[in-house]
Amino acid sequence: MAMKKIKIKKRWLIPSVISIAMLAAYLVLTVIYDAIAASLPDQYSARKWSPDSKQYSQTSCFISENYNFSTDSVYQLRSAVDSALEQASISKDENNPDSRLWIDAYSAETFIDVSSESCKIPVKAKADFCGGDFFYFHDFKYKSGYCFSEDDINSDRVVIDENLSWKLFGSTDTEGMEIYINGITFKIAGTVGIDDDKVSELTYGSDCRIYLPYSAYEKIYVSSSLSADTPTTASLPITCYEIIMPSPVSKFGYKIIQEQFEGQTDKISVIENSSRFSLRSMLGVMKSYGTRSVITNDITYPYWENSARVVEDKLALILFFRIPLIAVPVVYVLVIIVILWIKYFPTIRDFKNFADKLIDIKRQKVYYKKYPERRRLNEKQ
Repeated sequence: MAMKKIKIKKRWLIPSVISIAMLAAYLVLTVIYDAIAASLPDQYSARKWSPDSKQYSQTSCFISENYNFSTDSVYQLRSAVDSALEQASISKDENNPDSRLWIDAYSAETFIDVSSESCKIPVKAKADFCGGDFFYFHDFKYKSGYCFSEDDINSDRVVIDENLSWKLFGSTDTEGMEIYINGITFKIAGTVGIDDDKVSELTYGSDCRIYLPYSAYEKIYVSSSLSADTPTTASLPITCYEIIMPSPVSKFGYKIIQEQFEGQTDKISVIENSSRFSLRSMLGVMKSYGTRSVITNDITYPYWENSARVVEDKLALILFFRIPLIAVPVVYVLVIIVILWIKYFPTIRDFKNFADKLIDIKRQKVYYKKYPERRRLNEKQ
């Protein structure tokens, strides 16, 4: 069953060149896509927690201030997570009883006035009062020092950004220096740098920023507020909750968090960070492109989530071009395969004829084995 010699016709040359060019463009956009997605390390904290990140997921929940989510709410949510893991038969490693199955963080944002010995005039700064393993989720680049821990007994250490550091001290080498907030003294644990990319310029802005232990808010405003428009202790709700936990099935952590806010979906926004840049998620972003920016609730997103949403829009636009760039070459190759098969390769009838010949040969061998004299007779003829 001989096959015909395949010849490439000139009419295929131009479409082939176009398909190769589109495939090359697709590969270039894929590299750009992956680089942009990787530019937000805080979206991949689950990979740090577990090398096999498929078994763990990172989920973020952004909460309206009107929900009044408090530390008591955090404890209730933690209890729900433990119960869900127990029901799923997920437990700690027996060989390492001190290990943790999951970690979480929470934060609330407001404005405060900060001063120092060298800067008596208070500087207004955005303040993130945070708890849990906040700095594990947000691994900043430090100009000096390092972060504080939730386990710090006095809750008197803070982290400031380089904008605030320059205004208060004229330097970023500020580890151990003191600042004052409402007459309370705090020590600087570290100073963080600010990314200078366009996305950060848009979402972070030019404001000064400071990170404090969540418990420090009560310490600062236990007696009175700085001004009438500064919220009291009871009115500083937690607006961001983040967790890394085992995920035996898809969206396991996402569903647990979502269930805890049942009936209040208009006051929360739950994001599974681990899969937010996946093809399926990005197709959803493409579907809502142009309308997803219309916010109808009163949820205020922190700058790191706004950065992620800007990146999502960029990736959705890139994906919009990647799809046809790969679809056209794939369809073209399939068409060529079909044409070549029909024109040059054996048809079903050819296979049937070939099979019939094999059967005839087999039968002939059996026949001549049974009647050898007839074989000799045929050979003589």
